[in-house]
Amino acid sequence: MTDIDHLQNRPETLDAMSFPLFGKRLIEASAGTGKTYTIANLYLRLLVPTGQLGDLERPLTVDQILVVTFTEAATAELKARIRARIRGARKALMLQQSDDVFLSQWLNVMTAEQQADAIEKLLYAEKQMDEAAVFTIHGFCQRMLSQNAFESRMLFQQTIETDEQAPLAMAVKDVWRRVFYPMSDSKAALVKPIWATPDALLRDLYLLNNQPDAKVSAPDYDWEAALQRAQQQIQIVRETWLEQSQDIIDALENSGIKRNFWRKDPAKDISAMQQWATSGHFELDKCLEKFDADEHATRISKGGEAPQHSFFGLVAELRQVFPEAGKLKAVLLVSLWQQVKERMTEWKRATQSLTFTDLLTSLDQALTQDDSGKLAQRIRQLYPIALIDEFQDTDAVQYRIFSEVYQPASTEQTSLGLIMIGDPKQAIYAFRGADIYTYLAAKKQVDAVYSLATNYRSSAAMIQSVNGLFSTQDSPFRVSGIPFVAVQDRGVAGQFQRHEETQAALQFLYQASDEPVTPKDYREQMADACAAHLHELLLAGQQQQATVSGQGMRPQDVALLVTNFSQANALKDALRQRGIASVYLSDKGSVFETVEARELLIVLTAILSNGQEGKLRSALATSLVDWSLLELDTLNHDDVVYEKWVQAFQGYLTLWEQQGLLPMLRVFMQDVNLAPNMLRHVDGERRLTDFLHLTEKLQEKSLELDSKEGVLRYLRLSIQSPNGNSDEQKIRLETDAELVRIVTIHKSKGLEYPIVYLPFALTPYQDREKSALYHDAQQQLWIAIDPDETQTEQHKEELYAAEIRLAYVALTRSKEACFIGCMDVGKKATKSRDASLDVHLSGVGALLSEGEAFAAGDLYPSLMRLCETHSPEQMKLVDLPAEPLDLPRFEMQQATLESANAREFTGRVERDWWIGSYSSLVVEDKEIRDESLPGLDELVTVEPIDAMSASLPEQIVEPTAEPQANRFTFPRGAAPGTFLHDLLEGKALLEAIENPSFADLIKTNQQANMAAYYQRTGFQEWQTVLTEWLPDIIQTELVAGATLATLPVSACRKEMEFFLPVSHLNALQLDALARTHDPLSKQAPRIQDRPLKGMLKGFIDLLFEWQGRYYVLDYKSNYLGDDVTDYGEEALKHAMLDHRYDLQYQLYTLALHRLLRQRLPNYDYEQHIGGVVYGFLRGMSPQTETGVFRTRLTQAHVNAMDDLFQGKPTGESDDGGQSTSQEAIQYGLF
Repeated sequence: MTDIDHLQNRPETLDAMSFPLFGKRLIEASAGTGKTYTIANLYLRLLVPTGQLGDLERPLTVDQILVVTFTEAATAELKARIRARIRGARKALMLQQSDDVFLSQWLNVMTAEQQADAIEKLLYAEKQMDEAAVFTIHGFCQRMLSQNAFESRMLFQQTIETDEQAPLAMAVKDVWRRVFYPMSDSKAALVKPIWATPDALLRDLYLLNNQPDAKVSAPDYDWEAALQRAQQQIQIVRETWLEQSQDIIDALENSGIKRNFWRKDPAKDISAMQQWATSGHFELDKCLEKFDADEHATRISKGGEAPQHSFFGLVAELRQVFPEAGKLKAVLLVSLWQQVKERMTEWKRATQSLTFTDLLTSLDQALTQDDSGKLAQRIRQLYPIALIDEFQDTDAVQYRIFSEVYQPASTEQTSLGLIMIGDPKQAIYAFRGADIYTYLAAKKQVDAVYSLATNYRSSAAMIQSVNGLFSTQDSPFRVSGIPFVAVQDRGVAGQFQRHEETQAALQFLYQASDEPVTPKDYREQMADACAAHLHELLLAGQQQQATVSGQGMRPQDVALLVTNFSQANALKDALRQRGIASVYLSDKGSVFETVEARELLIVLTAILSNGQEGKLRSALATSLVDWSLLELDTLNHDDVVYEKWVQAFQGYLTLWEQQGLLPMLRVFMQDVNLAPNMLRHVDGERRLTDFLHLTEKLQEKSLELDSKEGVLRYLRLSIQSPNGNSDEQKIRLETDAELVRIVTIHKSKGLEYPIVYLPFALTPYQDREKSALYHDAQQQLWIAIDPDETQTEQHKEELYAAEIRLAYVALTRSKEACFIGCMDVGKKATKSRDASLDVHLSGVGALLSEGEAFAAGDLYPSLMRLCETHSPEQMKLVDLPAEPLDLPRFEMQQATLESANAREFTGRVERDWWIGSYSSLVVEDKEIRDESLPGLDELVTVEPIDAMSASLPEQIVEPTAEPQANRFTFPRGAAPGTFLHDLLEGKALLEAIENPSFADLIKTNQQANMAAYYQRTGFQEWQTVLTEWLPDIIQTELVAGATLATLPVSACRKEMEFFLPVSHLNALQLDALARTHDPLSKQAPRIQDRPLKGMLKGFIDLLFEWQGRYYVLDYKSNYLGDDVTDYGEEALKHAMLDHRYDLQYQLYTLALHRLLRQRLPNYDYEQHIGGVVYGFLRGMSPQTETGVFRTRLTQAHVNAMDDLFQGKPTGESDDGGQSTSQEAIQYGLF
């Protein structure tokens, strides 16, 4: 045995803690052995190396670890599992313990410093998970092509065509018109039996399109030369017959030919020959065999002589030289495929589109043609490590991409790795292009192979049963390189019980029959038998006599696995008859294959006919309308009812024209009560989901197509040629809660169910394809269009092996029990042959028969022997009754609704934690305590402590006399104050200007918008006052050289909200600090003693920058008098003191200080803080320079407030105001 063979046969058991993360590695993970769990653990080690032997030399981030899988759903699940694993690992590190085996070991090898570093790295990784490089293979290729457009010679932006068949169908039709339309009659006559329509050619070419790396085996055949010879020969034969027909007939009559071949009355054969000879069609009629010398040689009576005439030899020669359909198809298909590819390339270039297959081939081609290796190097730099999940589903193109990119990865370095994870026993997606032989070739090229040896999914008995079934022969999978290695169990006892007794994990449900049954009979009988068996279990489950994990067995505990739609349909019908609701899950079902699609076509045809009688009656007879025969008969007797529906269908047509297809169908649904009627039936939810899916799809098409007839034509063609591989046509899942699941085996891969049925596990595989896919000795994939016997046998052998792998997937889905439906499937006895079984041609049957054919009657004894060699907890043979038991109809038990009781709260609420504003510090009044919104702070007035009990006025009393309208008589209070703030914020112009400046507010061309705003807000009567007043506000100098009009938009931040965290702060402390540092505050009235814990919030009306310094500006609409002189410096100081605005601007300055300290490089308080400006709007005038209060806090005051809010004693700050605490960073300005 070579080293390679030894490596393949003896993989090393994987230890996630010591597994080398570099080089090329292959992990073989049998079903249920924790593949995703292992990937997540390796991901943790890549994020946080601990210095162990197998770790990388440096940590990676989530956007540097490439994880590739093969479906969008698997990608989402894998990303979620990795995110959860990161979160769990970080929690374990913070708690310093974990019950998880891997995490516990991981913690033990880390130092305290490594653990602290790991917590930070994992926190960052969790936050960054949305950027994680977890892709499907197509998503990865698309990203690499677009990010490396120059290296890959691709366009920067290209549309992805999700339906692979759409561009192929378009190209086929173009080539069909170009090649076949100009053909001569003779050539067309040869082609028509092979491909009667473009769709027939499309089906053959789809296989080639789906296997881009396959080679086509075509014979060296000159079909045009054969055609020319056949044309010459057919002319000779026809002329000879027309000239010598009677002699030819006499020769046959007088010969020793058998009379069951040349009948006593050969008139029909002679007539057919005469008709053929006189026709101009280039074809071979069946009657020619009667005149073929080669046929005569085998049809001579004993002692008789063969008919003698040269005509018979000419016919034999004609039939020999006539072009063979198989060879002709192979030669033509190669030529046509080349033309179709060229046409598809033209279309994709013109539309800038790519299919999923193109994504793979384009990246593969780009890597192959990149002689400098820059593209591969670029990908390695982006992703030093690649983990390829589900690697058994790869193909040659995909593996070539990763092999080329990670070619330098080796055991000699610790910075680059290609880790492939898969299970060759679960390679079941050959129909999608997956190639198990690519996996086997890759297995020979890796540095090491590892295996996951313990099954965590199933009970011990279930695992041992599957091990026993696959151990009946040395090489159960029939492919070199795919051995079966028995996995270990964890000793978990089975949880499936009946009458408190644990049941066998693997049960063979045998249905006896007098003679072998056909696959069709097997399907029908076993569907009924399994439905009856399940029915009995579910009824027992309702009585707690059949339990799974201690609970009564329920429908959602069960999955019935099938391989095709007909099997699923048989089961659904059998279950429906017993009242058991089920849901069918498949990857390939098309919504256009449903009854609803056909019936919707009937309804739409009737609507488009404007209520024509025959079509109307057909529509009303559909199950969409769900009328009884009596209701339908009403149409024959009641003219009123009939006319009502004629008018209704005419109305639908009008509605279709006026509002569209979907609104019309919604009205139809309501008129016929469609949804309630459907939902009354067992499968109603499935049917309603399909119907709604169809209506949505047709609505989309109605927007694309020009006519209603076009929509019907689309629906009709889709029904004729459904495409279950198209994402748009795939059947959607209805609600599957509480339902029995009918799942295709392909769809079930990766899933698990407590109870599994395999009703049709002994169905022989069928090869309906005339072509053959097979691999040669070098494991190159070939497609033989006209295969010879050797190629056909190789193809069938590979199909047989795939059937066994499919059986492995099916058998490993169950956690507790698996039921296998068994019957003698085969051929009945005839006069010429004995009865035989074809059970061995199924996946499970191949295991039972050890690959050899069963004789009739051998299946049952074989099952008995197998069960006798295993314990009763592992395997059991169950004889099903000849007639299903008569059981009461199953009805889903409704959960009893308990009276709703509110949960009792047992936690502790910090009632001293609250969010306040400056107002809440200076007054007690609950109405204004937490108000920090514009316009409300003018109501805040601080009174002497002994007068604090007096309540604030609820509203400002307006004078009774009619005042003159001006800025001083402008309304006061919260609403007018808020209006002025909104006005200065620019809300009046937001519809016209995205970010208006202050200067825009007074521009002439914007006054119409301003007037409209006054009208909307109810201040239209003050338009004249505001038009005169607003320019004064905007043009009054705020600081030297700066007015609102001169401030650019980029220098302003309006209505900036902030929160300041406060811990154990007392308002008197803040007041005392203000009196110490601010001269104005020394004159202010005292505020009350109030503790504050939580947040202080506020809104800064305007933060602006002028000449490198930052200023806080607050607008005040307070009324101080009826003249601008009443808004001088002293009056403003008194207003500031009365309302304790000094505390407000001090808080604003602290907020600004913290903001700039975090955001501004090289921040310096003295250099960057300009101060505070309060604009009392009623008194602002450019001429008098009144209405503006200005001040600036000292740095010592700001630092002291900063310390106070952080809970430090004032004066302890050692940062000079330059650094920031962690708390400030976390809770500072929002």
